[in-house]
Amino acid sequence: MFEAHTLEYQSQDLEAANSATIDLSALKEITAKQYHRRHDSSLRPLTIWFAEGKRKDRRGRIEPTLFTYIEYRDALGNQRFHCLEEAVKPETCESRLERLLSRAARQSLRGI
Repeated sequence: MFEAHTLEYQSQDLEAANSATIDLSALKEITAKQYHRRHDSSLRPLTIWFAEGKRKDRRGRIEPTLFTYIEYRDALGNQRFHCLEEAVKPETCESRLERLLSRAARQSLRGI
């Protein structure tokens, strides 16, 4: 399974774990609200939100991770969730947000 929570603490530990400098304040802009889009193929409404977290890689190093949660209703009207995860890399906030939202809208979702 995975663990998602805020990374407001120990930013220096995360920088040590990942040699690239990551602007965690830019992630706070993304994770502060929900986004509404339509699925590309089914046109069903999606609610998308993001959470900061961390994941250990195969060598046991802690990697900052951004989890994308997609909430939707399937063909039977049941509410479903899908989670995508991505390692946090240095990138501008606007390009990251647009890329993640378009990825969520294109994602193959069960029951649609």
